Amino acid sequence: MTFVYHGKVDTGLEIARRMYEAIALTARAPWNQRCLISSETGLPVWGDDYYSNMVVWALPMALDGQDVGSFAREGGLIDRMIAAATA
Repeated sequence: MTFVYHGKVDTGLEIARRMYEAIALTARAPWNQRCLISSETGLPVWGDDYYSNMVVWALPMALDGQDVGSFAREGGLIDRMIAAATA
């Protein structure tokens, strides 16, 4: 997300794609992400933390150009996503 915030959206999205591929496709663990993933194989190396899934909110936040405060407040991306899901 750092690349996205610094205007290098394509690089940031490519890194996110590779991370998703390693976590969800190679390790087959989209809901149970590992703390360390091998850069060579994409397989888990160590750690098993469910709370790390909070990272999935960082990419949409960065792509929308929001900081954490605006992302979470009324009218922010989270609020708009919840409204769309309940409509």
